[in-house]
Amino acid sequence: MIKIETTKHRNNKENNKEDEQNKKVLPTTNIFNVEKLEHLKTTPISSPCFATSFYSNKTLFSPTQQMFLSFLLFIVLFVLFLPVQIEAQSNGKCYSFAPGLTILGADYRRDFGLSRRQCADVCKTDVCCMAFEWQRIGGQCTLKSRSLNGTVVNLGISNVDENAEKSNDGKDLLFALCLDYGDSERDRFWDHELGGPIVATKIDVERENCAKVCTEFSTIKKRKITIEKVEEEEDKEDEGEEFDNFKLSELTLFARNIKRRAKRPIHKFPKIEKSLSSGKEAPAVIYNWRPVDPTDMESPLGECQCISVLQHIKLNFGSFSGFLI
Repeated sequence: MIKIETTKHRNNKENNKEDEQNKKVLPTTNIFNVEKLEHLKTTPISSPCFATSFYSNKTLFSPTQQMFLSFLLFIVLFVLFLPVQIEAQSNGKCYSFAPGLTILGADYRRDFGLSRRQCADVCKTDVCCMAFEWQRIGGQCTLKSRSLNGTVVNLGISNVDENAEKSNDGKDLLFALCLDYGDSERDRFWDHELGGPIVATKIDVERENCAKVCTEFSTIKKRKITIEKVEEEEDKEDEGEEFDNFKLSELTLFARNIKRRAKRPIHKFPKIEKSLSSGKEAPAVIYNWRPVDPTDMESPLGECQCISVLQHIKLNFGSFSGFLI
């Protein structure tokens, strides 16, 4: 008797064979083997936006190390920043007028309760400040911007016809122009001309040579010695006054000691008055440079003027000016 296998039986046999083969393969490829699959848990994701793997919750440094690094960073920044501040203050210099003299306008900031030196320090460190006014009553400090433009006026004289209180306010007012020789943007008065009596003028002078040209017409050192001798005698009489301890610069526009100038008019020294009355030219203390062609502000050559006394400040783009002292 012949047995005929149906399709159902054939399928069952094939399935049994496949099951036997699977049983032989499974022990060698156990998908539940944790050791073989452990590396899948720690495989980092490559991404340009992350420096470490997304799954890591560990830091590179301990809390103690982080505190030490933060402290070290603070020390480094402090050491780097401190010399810049000291240098900025040491390079700043202000040139003062006699009390009561000022140039009106261009005010942009005002504080109260400041000393003269504090007011000067604020202007020297402010990049927008070109000059300042300070009043002894109330310690009022007014900063003036680099748009300053005008003529020197005497508020003390203008208030003579008014009450005594306003007149004293004019005499107690101090005006000064400030520069910062450590900053190329403030080492001179860019786009400004400081006008007054011209001691000498020369054409076709290079930009950086104007100050050297005017130095030839300056007798600052000789004049300074004469002023100091007279000041030494006066200082012995009034050492207790408030103005004694304040000097904005080694030599101001007209004379050095503010105390002396508050008491009597400028050029009150006998030897200086004698030289001026005899027809001799006053020394140059200011230099101006302007391009020959006003439309060519980048021209390397221009006109150089040497000024003896400041009388006005004029805005003139392309020009610059400064002090020889």
